[in-house]
Amino acid sequence: MLKKIILMIFAAASLMLSAQTRIPMPVSQNPPFEVSTNEVTVEFAAPQMTIGGDVIVAGGSGTYSYRWCRGSEEISTEAVLTIEEAGVYDLYISDTCDCLQHVTFTVQAASVEGVGGDMVALYPNPVTDYLTISGLRLRQVCVVSMAGVLVAVHGDFAPGTATQVDMTSLPAGEYVVNCVTENRDVVTAKIVKK
Repeated sequence: MLKKIILMIFAAASLMLSAQTRIPMPVSQNPPFEVSTNEVTVEFAAPQMTIGGDVIVAGGSGTYSYRWCRGSEEISTEAVLTIEEAGVYDLYISDTCDCLQHVTFTVQAASVEGVGGDMVALYPNPVTDYLTISGLRLRQVCVVSMAGVLVAVHGDFAPGTATQVDMTSLPAGEYVVNCVTENRDVVTAKIVKK
């Protein structure tokens, strides 16, 4: 009799388990955590300049923290950094899920004027939409305002004789264009945006 009761309880429990309804639980995942560039090389615009404002951060948890370091010394936790001398500055960006991105800013003390000699050309100047740069094998183009603020970084150039840089989003005014070559030399030119 006891065996029969145990079997009935087991059969009833089996029926209850199979009668349960499955409820789908959607799992949302954060989009990939990305930054717009991993490396910036620019000439120092004395007496001071601001770096970091051109880095676009996307994805991840959407809430970010910043840590600027020079060597092993932490120097700021703001999104942008105002510097007063050339050097290498590392920006570490993390989100609330502890994902980490790293951007290295190499700020050089002086330009290498005349790399490529008369072969280098930036035109048209003044520019309204696209600036054409020829005579250099470019790695990166950085645009710095006359106030010393790094306002744009362009990279990933296809090999060729001339490169076009989009200047349409910049307000009218004067800018310094830092052209970083494949050899990491920096050629600078002053341009006017109409």
